[in-house]
Amino acid sequence: MTNMRRALARTEFDNRETQTTHLPYDQETAFYRAIAAGDGPEALRLATPLDQEGFGRLSDDPLQSLRYHLVITVAFITRYCMAGGMDAETAFNLSDLYIRRIDRCRTVAEILALHQELIGDYALRMHSLTHRSAYPRPILRCTEYIHTHLHARITVEELCAVSGLSRSHLSRLFRRETGLSIGQYITLQKVDAARKALEFTDQPVSDIAHTLAFSSESHFITVFRRATGTTPGEYRRLHRTTAPLWS
Repeated sequence: MTNMRRALARTEFDNRETQTTHLPYDQETAFYRAIAAGDGPEALRLATPLDQEGFGRLSDDPLQSLRYHLVITVAFITRYCMAGGMDAETAFNLSDLYIRRIDRCRTVAEILALHQELIGDYALRMHSLTHRSAYPRPILRCTEYIHTHLHARITVEELCAVSGLSRSHLSRLFRRETGLSIGQYITLQKVDAARKALEFTDQPVSDIAHTLAFSSESHFITVFRRATGTTPGEYRRLHRTTAPLWS
């Protein structure tokens, strides 16, 4: 404890001597609130480049200090976005992905570019949530449940338990709010997940079908073709990235 008091006193003395200060708290919170509100231009306007004055020194290595600052920024953005309605699992997964990318940055330019990218990404995601967040709470609970259980067979009974509504009431309300039946919504979410797997992984079509809890590979192919106009194999050939992001 004594050593920390001594270190803090020394840091305060040195910062006063060099007139080093941290960013104003109000400016920081305004920045995070803009992202959570989905206001990308305002968030970028309020963002302070990590290599400018106003950020404390977190490491004796200047590059590592910037990495730490960007990790802290991602952590705060994640919490503000969750409070603003982003699904917790999506928010944490996105945070993990960005932190791993931060760890791979080897230059100041890479860190500054990633800072700008993730601000725009989070703000855009929050902007797209505006309509979904307007759903009544029971429907929002259902859509969140569906999103986090795409690898399982989701039943209407499960959604009734999640929403607290009867089957008939939930079915009517879900169609009124989303324009889709519960079954159609689940299918489209599974197809969207399958498209990402086809684009970014080497997983065989049969494994994707099994992972997403389709009754069989042939059933998956039929559903996928109906939704996208192509078979999974054709879709992968047309949209495959140059290298898989995960396997």
